[in-house]
Amino acid sequence: MLGWLAAAQAADTFDSSALLAMGRVGVATRNENVAITLNPGMLGLLERYDVQGQYRYGPDGSQLWGVSAVDAQTSDKLAGGLSYCGDVSNPALADADLPGWVVPDTEVPNRKRFHDFSLGVGRPFADRRLSIGVGANFGYFLHDQQGPGWILDGYAGLGAHPIDALTLGLSARNFLPLSSGGQDRPPALAAGARVDPKGLPSVEFDATFLPTLDVALPLDLAAGAEVFAGVLAVRGGWRREAATSVNAATIGLGIGNQGASLEYAALVPLAGKFDLGTTVHQIGLRFDTPDPIPEPD
Repeated sequence: MLGWLAAAQAADTFDSSALLAMGRVGVATRNENVAITLNPGMLGLLERYDVQGQYRYGPDGSQLWGVSAVDAQTSDKLAGGLSYCGDVSNPALADADLPGWVVPDTEVPNRKRFHDFSLGVGRPFADRRLSIGVGANFGYFLHDQQGPGWILDGYAGLGAHPIDALTLGLSARNFLPLSSGGQDRPPALAAGARVDPKGLPSVEFDATFLPTLDVALPLDLAAGAEVFAGVLAVRGGWRREAATSVNAATIGLGIGNQGASLEYAALVPLAGKFDLGTTVHQIGLRFDTPDPIPEPD
């Protein structure tokens, strides 16, 4: 289970607190900066300028932090985003982590550190009802056992917003693996659908196919919902990770209005006895300008 939680810390798709609270969905979400790496096809569907900062804390002192910015206002023909994410964890030793020899009764350090820099670009069409996008990620890692190394990978995505209440997304991730030290991230094909009915809770369903994962059902599944009451947002969701078949419940709250918001999310594994120490917590701060920025006179 702790291995699954480590996967939930992955820095190459650093979810906002709002999306973590909804089961870590986002393949079909138009207004979140995780689109830079999760589905760059979402970048062109909504005219906006957003800056987000996040901090996540997990089991055994695992930490994840990052900042991102998306500009889909300056140009009607192009949207773009940049993000940085870093994380540190101390997982249990796997076979690949074991050194050639160990002094008896000596603790073997296994701290892992990642730094990821990502760029995403989207091209909107049909009055922002359709968008295609591509992205790239460069990751640098420094591990106690494997030492330093790097990862370079690519993403592509498609987004559609055929009617106001429906958004659809498709994405391909990690299809151009170049790396040192055997740290390639697994390729993934993801699809999502989000429904935003006026005056009712918004819901999203995502499915991610992991073709290289050797399990009976290589699908990550997620679903979540959010409802707004004035300046307060209440969110909840569910997620199943294919690598371990472990399910998790997610919850979260947000407070804010057009311009700024503060958000909190928690991810709770549903395996065995409840243990607060296995819960993942995340806070986020967001600044956005969904309306066009007025030009000075």
